[in-house]
Amino acid sequence: MVDQLARPKDKMEVYWFSEQAQGYVSDGELEKFESGRMAFPNAHFDPAKAHVLYNEYHDQYALADEVGFDSIMTNEHHAAYWCGKPAVNLDAAILTKITKNVKIAILGNVIAVNDSIRMAEEVAMLDCYSGGRIISGFVRGGAVETLQAGIDPTQNRERFEEAHDLIMKCWTEPGPFRYEGKHYQYRVVNPWVLPMQKPRPDIWFPGIGNFGTLTLNDSTVSGNSADIGGGTSNFGTTALNNSTVSGNSALNDDGGISNFDTLTLNNSIVADHIRGGDCLISGLTTSLGHNLDSDGSCILTATGDQPSANANLGPLQDNGGRPKPMPSCPGSDAIDMGTSEFGGGCTDDSGSAFATDQRGFPRPVDGGSGTVRCDIGAFEFALPTSITITKSALPADGANFGHSLTFVNLPPRQYQVSEVVPVGWNLDHITCTTQDADDTTVVTLPGVLIDLDGAEEIVCSFVNTSSAGVPP
Repeated sequence: MVDQLARPKDKMEVYWFSEQAQGYVSDGELEKFESGRMAFPNAHFDPAKAHVLYNEYHDQYALADEVGFDSIMTNEHHAAYWCGKPAVNLDAAILTKITKNVKIAILGNVIAVNDSIRMAEEVAMLDCYSGGRIISGFVRGGAVETLQAGIDPTQNRERFEEAHDLIMKCWTEPGPFRYEGKHYQYRVVNPWVLPMQKPRPDIWFPGIGNFGTLTLNDSTVSGNSADIGGGTSNFGTTALNNSTVSGNSALNDDGGISNFDTLTLNNSIVADHIRGGDCLISGLTTSLGHNLDSDGSCILTATGDQPSANANLGPLQDNGGRPKPMPSCPGSDAIDMGTSEFGGGCTDDSGSAFATDQRGFPRPVDGGSGTVRCDIGAFEFALPTSITITKSALPADGANFGHSLTFVNLPPRQYQVSEVVPVGWNLDHITCTTQDADDTTVVTLPGVLIDLDGAEEIVCSFVNTSSAGVPP
Protein backbone atom coordinates (compact mmCIF):
# COMPACT_ATOMS: atom_id res chain seq x y z
CA MET A 1 0.00 0.00 0.00
CA VAL A 2 1.07 3.58 -0.64
CA ASP A 3 1.75 6.02 2.19
CA GLN A 4 1.11 9.23 0.31
CA LEU A 5 2.31 11.73 2.90
CA ALA A 6 5.56 9.80 3.41
CA ARG A 7 6.71 10.38 -0.18
CA PRO A 8 10.17 12.00 -0.21
CA LYS A 9 10.24 15.73 -0.87
CA ASP A 10 13.45 15.53 -2.87
CA LYS A 11 11.91 13.32 -5.58
CA MET A 12 9.97 14.81 -8.45
CA GLU A 13 6.99 12.66 -9.40
CA VAL A 14 5.75 12.40 -12.98
CA TYR A 15 2.03 11.93 -13.66
CA TRP A 16 0.28 10.92 -16.89
CA PHE A 17 -2.94 12.77 -17.62
CA SER A 18 -5.40 12.90 -20.49
CA GLU A 19 -8.82 14.54 -20.81
CA GLN A 20 -9.73 11.81 -23.34
CA ALA A 21 -10.95 14.48 -25.75
CA GLN A 22 -13.30 13.47 -28.56
CA GLY A 23 -10.94 14.77 -31.20
CA TYR A 24 -13.18 14.13 -34.19
CA VAL A 25 -15.18 17.31 -33.41
CA SER A 26 -14.16 20.04 -35.87
CA ASP A 27 -13.66 23.75 -35.31
CA GLY A 28 -16.23 24.43 -37.99
CA GLU A 29 -18.89 22.55 -36.06
CA LEU A 30 -18.01 24.35 -32.81
CA GLU A 31 -18.10 27.82 -34.37
CA LYS A 32 -21.81 27.48 -35.07
CA PHE A 33 -22.67 27.56 -31.35
CA GLU A 34 -22.05 30.04 -28.55
CA SER A 35 -20.46 27.43 -26.31
CA GLY A 36 -18.66 24.11 -26.71
CA ARG A 37 -20.35 22.76 -23.61
CA MET A 38 -23.99 23.22 -22.70
CA ALA A 39 -24.92 24.72 -26.08
CA PHE A 40 -23.10 22.19 -28.30
CA PRO A 41 -25.65 19.51 -29.33
CA ASN A 42 -24.81 15.94 -28.37
CA ALA A 43 -25.95 14.88 -31.84
CA HIS A 44 -22.30 15.47 -32.76
CA PHE A 45 -21.20 12.60 -30.48
CA ASP A 46 -20.12 9.51 -32.46
CA PRO A 47 -20.25 6.30 -30.33
CA ALA A 48 -18.23 4.26 -32.85
CA LYS A 49 -15.39 6.78 -32.91
CA ALA A 50 -15.58 7.13 -29.12
CA HIS A 51 -15.17 3.35 -28.81
CA VAL A 52 -11.89 3.50 -30.71
CA LEU A 53 -10.64 6.52 -28.77
CA TYR A 54 -11.47 5.07 -25.36
CA ASN A 55 -9.46 1.94 -26.10
CA GLU A 56 -6.53 4.00 -27.41
CA TYR A 57 -6.52 6.06 -24.23
CA HIS A 58 -6.56 2.88 -22.13
CA ASP A 59 -3.59 1.53 -24.10
CA GLN A 60 -1.77 4.75 -23.27
CA TYR A 61 -2.54 4.18 -19.57
CA ALA A 62 -1.01 0.70 -19.71
CA LEU A 63 2.09 2.03 -21.45
CA ALA A 64 2.53 4.83 -18.88
CA ASP A 65 2.49 2.21 -16.12
CA GLU A 66 4.94 -0.02 -18.01
CA VAL A 67 7.53 2.71 -18.66
CA GLY A 68 7.57 3.88 -15.04
CA PHE A 69 5.31 6.89 -14.52
CA ASP A 70 4.66 7.52 -10.81
CA SER A 71 0.93 8.04 -11.20
CA ILE A 72 -1.90 8.38 -13.66
CA MET A 73 -4.41 11.12 -12.94
CA THR A 74 -7.99 11.02 -14.16
CA ASN A 75 -10.84 13.51 -13.89
CA GLU A 76 -14.37 14.16 -15.07
CA HIS A 77 -16.31 16.92 -16.79
CA HIS A 78 -19.87 17.07 -18.02
CA ALA A 79 -21.40 18.29 -21.28
CA ALA A 80 -17.89 18.65 -22.70
CA TYR A 81 -16.62 17.26 -26.02
CA TRP A 82 -13.03 17.90 -24.88
CA CYS A 83 -13.39 15.57 -21.88
CA GLY A 84 -14.86 12.16 -22.60
CA LYS A 85 -15.08 11.17 -18.92
CA PRO A 86 -18.36 12.08 -17.23
CA ALA A 87 -17.76 9.36 -14.58
CA VAL A 88 -14.26 9.50 -13.12
CA ASN A 89 -14.68 6.40 -10.97
CA LEU A 90 -15.45 4.25 -14.03
CA ASP A 91 -12.19 5.38 -15.61
CA ALA A 92 -10.35 4.70 -12.35
CA ALA A 93 -11.85 1.19 -12.25
CA ILE A 94 -10.33 0.50 -15.69
CA LEU A 95 -7.00 1.80 -14.38
CA THR A 96 -7.03 -0.63 -11.44
CA LYS A 97 -7.15 -3.59 -13.87
CA ILE A 98 -4.77 -2.48 -16.64
CA THR A 99 -2.00 -1.09 -14.38
CA LYS A 100 0.02 -2.70 -11.60
CA ASN A 101 2.37 -0.06 -10.17
CA VAL A 102 1.20 3.52 -10.63
CA LYS A 103 -0.78 5.43 -8.06
CA ILE A 104 -4.24 6.32 -9.37
CA ALA A 105 -5.07 9.96 -8.70
CA ILE A 106 -8.80 10.66 -8.95
CA LEU A 107 -9.10 14.44 -9.31
CA GLY A 108 -11.80 14.33 -8.80
CA ASN A 109 -15.21 13.35 -7.62
CA VAL A 110 -17.66 16.27 -7.64
CA ILE A 111 -18.95 15.52 -4.17
CA ALA A 112 -21.02 18.71 -3.90
CA VAL A 113 -23.53 17.33 -6.43
CA ASN A 114 -23.32 13.58 -5.80
CA ASP A 115 -24.52 11.11 -3.18
CA SER A 116 -21.93 11.18 -0.38
CA ILE A 117 -22.43 7.58 0.76
CA ARG A 118 -22.12 6.24 -2.77
CA MET A 119 -18.95 8.27 -3.27
CA ALA A 120 -17.45 6.77 -0.08
CA GLU A 121 -18.37 3.25 -1.20
CA GLU A 122 -17.08 3.63 -4.77
CA VAL A 123 -13.69 5.04 -3.79
CA ALA A 124 -13.34 2.35 -1.11
CA MET A 125 -14.01 -0.32 -3.78
CA LEU A 126 -11.39 1.23 -6.05
CA ASP A 127 -8.84 1.25 -3.25
CA CYS A 128 -9.48 -2.46 -2.64
CA TYR A 129 -9.37 -3.21 -6.40
CA SER A 130 -5.99 -1.48 -6.74
CA GLY A 131 -4.35 -2.78 -3.59
CA GLY A 132 -4.26 0.63 -1.92
CA ARG A 133 -3.08 2.77 -4.85
CA ILE A 134 -5.85 5.39 -4.82
CA ILE A 135 -5.37 9.12 -4.26
CA SER A 136 -8.90 10.42 -3.67
CA GLY A 137 -9.43 13.93 -4.99
CA PHE A 138 -12.56 15.91 -4.15
CA VAL A 139 -13.66 18.91 -6.22
CA ARG A 140 -16.57 21.34 -6.11
CA GLY A 141 -17.11 21.28 -9.87
CA GLY A 142 -17.61 24.23 -12.14
CA ALA A 143 -20.75 26.13 -13.03
CA VAL A 144 -21.72 23.51 -15.63
CA GLU A 145 -21.63 20.65 -13.10
CA THR A 146 -23.73 22.64 -10.63
CA LEU A 147 -26.22 23.71 -13.31
CA GLN A 148 -26.56 20.22 -14.77
CA ALA A 149 -27.19 18.76 -11.30
CA GLY A 150 -29.92 21.32 -10.58
CA ILE A 151 -28.14 22.52 -7.44
CA ASP A 152 -28.35 26.05 -6.07
CA PRO A 153 -24.85 27.40 -6.88
CA THR A 154 -24.80 29.49 -3.69
CA GLN A 155 -24.91 26.24 -1.70
CA ASN A 156 -22.04 24.55 -3.55
CA ARG A 157 -19.35 25.37 -0.98
CA GLU A 158 -21.32 24.28 2.09
CA ARG A 159 -22.56 21.14 0.32
CA PHE A 160 -18.93 20.32 -0.55
CA GLU A 161 -17.78 20.77 3.06
CA GLU A 162 -20.63 18.68 4.48
CA ALA A 163 -20.12 15.92 1.90
CA HIS A 164 -16.39 15.81 2.68
CA ASP A 165 -17.02 15.48 6.42
CA LEU A 166 -19.59 12.73 5.88
CA ILE A 167 -17.27 10.73 3.60
CA MET A 168 -14.49 10.99 6.19
CA LYS A 169 -16.94 9.74 8.81
CA CYS A 170 -17.87 6.78 6.59
CA TRP A 171 -14.21 5.80 6.24
CA THR A 172 -13.04 6.32 9.81
CA GLU A 173 -16.00 5.65 12.13
CA PRO A 174 -17.75 2.29 12.51
CA GLY A 175 -21.32 1.92 11.25
CA PRO A 176 -24.19 1.78 11.44
CA PHE A 177 -24.94 5.36 12.45
CA ARG A 178 -27.57 7.95 11.64
CA TYR A 179 -26.68 11.20 9.90
CA GLU A 180 -28.78 14.36 9.93
CA GLY A 181 -27.07 17.29 8.23
CA LYS A 182 -28.22 20.45 6.50
CA HIS A 183 -28.01 19.08 2.95
CA TYR A 184 -27.74 15.31 3.50
CA GLN A 185 -29.89 13.08 5.70
CA TYR A 186 -29.57 9.32 6.08
CA ARG A 187 -31.51 7.22 8.57
CA VAL A 188 -28.87 4.48 8.41
CA VAL A 189 -25.26 4.81 7.24
CA ASN A 190 -23.37 1.53 7.15
CA PRO A 191 -21.04 1.24 4.13
CA TRP A 192 -19.80 -2.36 4.00
CA VAL A 193 -16.77 -1.74 1.78
CA LEU A 194 -13.98 0.31 3.41
CA PRO A 195 -10.68 1.56 1.96
CA MET A 196 -7.60 -0.65 2.06
CA GLN A 197 -5.40 2.29 3.10
CA LYS A 198 -5.73 3.17 6.77
CA PRO A 199 -7.16 5.31 8.12
CA ARG A 200 -8.13 6.39 4.57
CA PRO A 201 -6.65 7.18 1.15
CA ASP A 202 -4.78 10.44 0.79
CA ILE A 203 -7.20 13.29 0.07
CA TRP A 204 -6.39 15.94 -2.52
CA PHE A 205 -8.24 19.21 -3.04
CA PRO A 206 -7.37 21.56 -5.88
CA GLY A 207 -6.07 24.89 -4.67
CA ILE A 208 -6.44 28.17 -6.50
CA GLY A 209 -5.00 28.72 -9.96
CA ASN A 210 -5.26 32.39 -10.94
CA PHE A 211 -4.65 33.61 -14.49
CA GLY A 212 -6.55 36.88 -14.11
CA THR A 213 -7.18 39.13 -11.10
CA LEU A 214 -7.86 37.56 -7.70
CA THR A 215 -8.41 39.26 -4.33
CA LEU A 216 -8.82 37.23 -1.14
CA ASN A 217 -10.23 39.12 1.86
CA ASP A 218 -10.68 37.51 5.30
CA SER A 219 -10.22 34.06 3.77
CA THR A 220 -8.53 30.76 4.69
CA VAL A 221 -6.89 28.51 2.10
CA SER A 222 -6.12 25.12 3.66
CA GLY A 223 -6.18 21.38 2.97
CA ASN A 224 -5.35 21.66 -0.73
CA SER A 225 -2.84 19.66 -2.79
CA ALA A 226 -1.33 20.33 -6.20
CA ASP A 227 1.78 19.72 -8.25
CA ILE A 228 2.75 23.38 -7.83
CA GLY A 229 1.30 25.96 -5.47
CA GLY A 230 -0.63 23.76 -3.08
CA GLY A 231 -2.58 26.76 -1.76
CA THR A 232 -2.52 28.91 -4.86
CA SER A 233 -0.58 29.27 -8.12
CA ASN A 234 -0.59 32.84 -9.36
CA PHE A 235 -0.05 33.56 -13.05
CA GLY A 236 -1.90 36.88 -12.94
CA THR A 237 -2.51 39.47 -10.23
CA THR A 238 -3.33 38.24 -6.72
CA ALA A 239 -3.86 40.21 -3.49
CA LEU A 240 -4.21 38.61 -0.04
CA ASN A 241 -5.74 40.82 2.65
CA ASN A 242 -6.20 39.60 6.24
CA SER A 243 -6.07 36.00 5.01
CA THR A 244 -4.45 32.73 6.06
CA VAL A 245 -2.77 30.17 3.77
CA SER A 246 -1.72 27.10 5.75
CA GLY A 247 -1.88 23.31 5.81
CA ASN A 248 -1.53 22.77 2.05
CA SER A 249 0.86 20.49 0.16
CA ALA A 250 2.67 20.41 -3.19
CA LEU A 251 5.20 18.19 -4.87
CA ASN A 252 7.74 21.03 -5.01
CA ASP A 253 8.89 23.66 -2.51
CA ASP A 254 5.65 25.62 -2.73
CA GLY A 255 3.05 24.10 -0.45
CA GLY A 256 1.60 27.57 0.11
CA ILE A 257 1.94 29.99 -2.82
CA SER A 258 3.69 29.86 -6.20
CA ASN A 259 3.92 33.35 -7.65
CA PHE A 260 4.86 33.70 -11.31
CA ASP A 261 3.48 37.21 -11.87
CA THR A 262 2.23 39.85 -9.40
CA LEU A 263 1.44 39.08 -5.75
CA THR A 264 0.52 41.52 -2.96
CA LEU A 265 0.46 40.41 0.69
CA ASN A 266 -1.24 42.50 3.36
CA ASN A 267 -1.72 41.49 7.01
CA SER A 268 -1.75 37.80 6.02
CA ILE A 269 -0.30 34.47 7.17
CA VAL A 270 1.44 32.00 4.84
CA ALA A 271 2.79 29.29 7.13
CA ASP A 272 3.08 25.66 8.25
CA HIS A 273 2.37 23.57 5.18
CA ILE A 274 2.15 19.78 5.15
CA ARG A 275 4.51 19.39 2.23
CA GLY A 276 6.58 22.08 0.56
CA GLY A 277 7.58 25.54 1.77
CA ASP A 278 5.51 28.65 2.27
CA CYS A 279 6.32 30.49 -0.97
CA LEU A 280 8.06 29.95 -4.29
CA ILE A 281 8.67 33.42 -5.72
CA SER A 282 9.39 33.85 -9.42
CA GLY A 283 7.41 37.03 -10.07
CA LEU A 284 6.92 40.42 -8.43
CA THR A 285 5.95 40.11 -4.76
CA THR A 286 5.01 43.20 -2.72
CA SER A 287 4.45 43.21 1.03
CA LEU A 288 2.28 46.01 2.40
CA GLY A 289 3.43 45.05 5.89
CA HIS A 290 2.33 42.97 8.86
CA ASN A 291 2.60 39.59 7.16
CA LEU A 292 3.89 36.35 8.68
CA ASP A 293 5.53 33.24 7.22
CA SER A 294 7.09 30.25 8.96
CA ASP A 295 10.18 29.56 6.85
CA GLY A 296 11.34 32.93 5.48
CA SER A 297 10.56 32.06 1.85
CA CYS A 298 7.94 34.78 1.17
CA ILE A 299 10.47 37.67 1.06
CA LEU A 300 8.84 39.69 3.85
CA THR A 301 10.79 42.92 4.47
CA ALA A 302 8.13 45.61 5.05
CA THR A 303 7.06 47.25 8.31
CA GLY A 304 5.61 44.77 10.78
CA ASP A 305 6.52 41.71 8.68
CA GLN A 306 7.56 38.56 10.57
CA PRO A 307 9.54 36.07 8.47
CA SER A 308 10.22 32.64 10.02
CA ALA A 309 7.76 33.31 12.85
CA ASN A 310 5.48 31.07 14.92
CA ALA A 311 1.93 31.16 13.57
CA ASN A 312 0.72 28.52 16.08
CA LEU A 313 -2.50 27.86 14.21
CA GLY A 314 -5.21 25.50 15.36
CA PRO A 315 -7.02 23.00 13.13
CA LEU A 316 -9.44 23.98 10.41
CA GLN A 317 -12.86 23.86 12.09
CA ASP A 318 -16.01 25.86 12.74
CA ASN A 319 -14.52 27.92 15.60
CA GLY A 320 -17.85 29.64 16.03
CA GLY A 321 -18.59 30.41 12.41
CA ARG A 322 -18.51 29.34 8.78
CA PRO A 323 -16.70 29.19 6.49
CA LYS A 324 -14.12 27.41 8.57
CA PRO A 325 -11.03 29.38 9.73
CA MET A 326 -7.79 28.25 11.35
CA PRO A 327 -7.58 29.98 14.75
CA SER A 328 -4.48 31.72 16.06
CA CYS A 329 -3.82 29.97 19.37
CA PRO A 330 -2.30 31.56 22.51
CA GLY A 331 1.37 32.27 21.89
CA SER A 332 0.91 32.94 18.18
CA ASP A 333 3.08 35.72 16.77
CA ALA A 334 0.02 36.84 14.77
CA ILE A 335 -2.00 38.01 17.80
CA ASP A 336 -2.21 41.81 18.16
CA MET A 337 0.58 42.19 15.59
CA GLY A 338 -1.40 43.37 12.59
CA THR A 339 -1.51 46.83 11.11
CA SER A 340 -1.31 49.64 13.67
CA GLU A 341 -2.58 52.31 11.29
CA PHE A 342 -6.20 53.54 11.22
CA GLY A 343 -6.72 52.97 14.94
CA GLY A 344 -5.33 49.43 14.88
CA GLY A 345 -8.03 48.15 12.54
CA CYS A 346 -7.63 45.74 9.62
CA THR A 347 -7.65 47.17 6.10
CA ASP A 348 -7.41 45.85 2.57
CA ASP A 349 -4.70 46.79 0.07
CA SER A 350 -6.55 50.02 -0.77
CA GLY A 351 -6.98 51.10 2.87
CA SER A 352 -10.65 50.18 3.29
CA ALA A 353 -11.43 48.95 6.79
CA PHE A 354 -12.61 45.45 7.80
CA ALA A 355 -14.87 45.38 10.87
CA THR A 356 -15.04 41.59 11.21
CA ASP A 357 -12.86 38.53 10.72
CA GLN A 358 -13.68 35.54 8.50
CA ARG A 359 -16.30 34.27 10.97
CA GLY A 360 -18.03 37.63 11.16
CA PHE A 361 -16.67 38.26 14.66
CA PRO A 362 -15.60 41.83 15.54
CA ARG A 363 -12.08 43.02 14.86
CA PRO A 364 -9.89 44.47 16.15
CA VAL A 365 -10.04 43.33 19.80
CA ASP A 366 -7.40 43.12 22.49
CA GLY A 367 -5.84 39.66 22.35
CA GLY A 368 -3.91 40.10 25.60
CA SER A 369 -1.35 42.78 24.78
CA GLY A 370 -3.36 45.54 26.41
CA THR A 371 -3.87 47.20 23.02
CA VAL A 372 -6.86 46.92 20.72
CA ARG A 373 -5.11 45.96 17.49
CA CYS A 374 -5.86 43.76 14.52
CA ASP A 375 -4.38 40.25 14.38
CA ILE A 376 -2.51 39.01 11.31
CA GLY A 377 -4.55 36.56 9.23
CA ALA A 378 -8.22 35.69 8.85
CA PHE A 379 -8.92 35.00 12.54
CA GLU A 380 -9.19 37.56 15.36
CA PHE A 381 -8.12 36.07 18.68
CA ALA A 382 -9.96 37.19 21.82
CA LEU A 383 -9.29 36.25 25.42
CA PRO A 384 -11.91 34.01 27.06
CA THR A 385 -15.20 35.67 27.88
CA SER A 386 -18.27 34.52 29.77
CA ILE A 387 -21.82 35.47 30.65
CA THR A 388 -23.35 33.81 33.72
CA ILE A 389 -27.11 33.87 34.25
CA THR A 390 -28.52 33.27 37.74
CA LYS A 391 -32.11 33.27 38.92
CA SER A 392 -33.44 33.73 42.46
CA ALA A 393 -36.64 34.49 44.37
CA LEU A 394 -37.43 37.45 46.63
CA PRO A 395 -37.91 36.72 49.49
CA ALA A 396 -35.66 33.69 49.41
CA ASP A 397 -37.67 31.59 51.88
CA GLY A 398 -38.70 28.36 50.24
CA ALA A 399 -37.56 29.43 46.78
CA ASN A 400 -36.58 26.58 44.49
CA PHE A 401 -35.35 28.09 41.22
CA GLY A 402 -31.76 26.86 41.43
CA HIS A 403 -30.90 28.15 37.95
CA SER A 404 -27.33 29.13 37.07
CA LEU A 405 -25.96 28.94 33.52
CA THR A 406 -22.57 30.08 32.25
CA PHE A 407 -21.78 30.70 28.57
CA VAL A 408 -18.03 30.78 27.90
CA ASN A 409 -15.79 31.92 25.02
CA LEU A 410 -18.44 34.13 23.49
CA PRO A 411 -17.28 36.58 20.82
CA PRO A 412 -17.03 40.17 22.09
CA ARG A 413 -20.17 42.06 21.04
CA GLN A 414 -23.54 43.18 22.41
CA TYR A 415 -25.94 40.57 23.80
CA GLN A 416 -29.61 40.85 24.66
CA VAL A 417 -30.27 38.99 27.92
CA SER A 418 -33.92 38.50 28.88
CA GLU A 419 -36.18 36.25 30.92
CA VAL A 420 -39.36 34.33 30.24
CA VAL A 421 -41.10 35.06 33.56
CA PRO A 422 -42.68 31.91 35.10
CA VAL A 423 -46.43 31.80 35.65
CA GLY A 424 -47.28 33.21 39.09
CA TRP A 425 -44.14 35.32 39.26
CA ASN A 426 -43.09 38.87 38.45
CA LEU A 427 -39.65 40.18 37.52
CA ASP A 428 -38.40 42.44 40.30
CA HIS A 429 -35.10 43.49 38.75
CA ILE A 430 -32.02 42.38 36.76
CA THR A 431 -28.51 43.11 37.96
CA CYS A 432 -25.59 42.69 35.54
CA THR A 433 -22.10 43.12 37.01
CA THR A 434 -18.60 42.94 35.52
CA GLN A 435 -15.24 42.91 37.26
CA ASP A 436 -15.44 46.69 37.49
CA ALA A 437 -17.99 48.02 39.99
CA ASP A 438 -18.60 50.99 37.72
CA ASP A 439 -20.00 48.64 35.10
CA THR A 440 -22.91 47.41 37.27
CA THR A 441 -26.29 47.74 35.52
CA VAL A 442 -29.64 47.43 37.30
CA VAL A 443 -32.87 47.39 35.29
CA THR A 444 -36.48 46.35 35.86
CA LEU A 445 -37.29 45.59 32.22
CA PRO A 446 -37.75 42.01 30.92
CA GLY A 447 -34.33 42.23 29.29
CA VAL A 448 -31.06 44.11 29.21
CA LEU A 449 -28.53 44.84 26.45
CA ILE A 450 -24.99 44.16 27.66
CA ASP A 451 -21.70 44.97 25.94
CA LEU A 452 -19.25 42.06 26.30
CA ASP A 453 -15.62 43.01 25.75
CA GLY A 454 -12.62 40.73 25.27
CA ALA A 455 -11.53 38.85 28.43
CA GLU A 456 -14.64 40.15 30.25
CA GLU A 457 -16.84 38.11 32.59
CA ILE A 458 -20.38 39.31 33.22
CA VAL A 459 -22.89 37.97 35.75
CA CYS A 460 -26.58 38.79 35.26
CA SER A 461 -28.94 37.99 38.15
CA PHE A 462 -32.70 37.83 37.61
CA VAL A 463 -34.70 38.38 40.83
CA ASN A 464 -38.37 37.35 40.86
CA THR A 465 -41.22 37.90 43.31
CA SER A 466 -44.28 35.69 43.64
CA SER A 467 -47.44 37.37 42.40
CA ALA A 468 -49.33 35.26 44.94
CA GLY A 469 -47.14 36.53 47.75
CA VAL A 470 -45.63 33.12 48.52
CA PRO A 471 -42.57 31.34 47.11
CA PRO A 472 -43.00 28.10 45.15
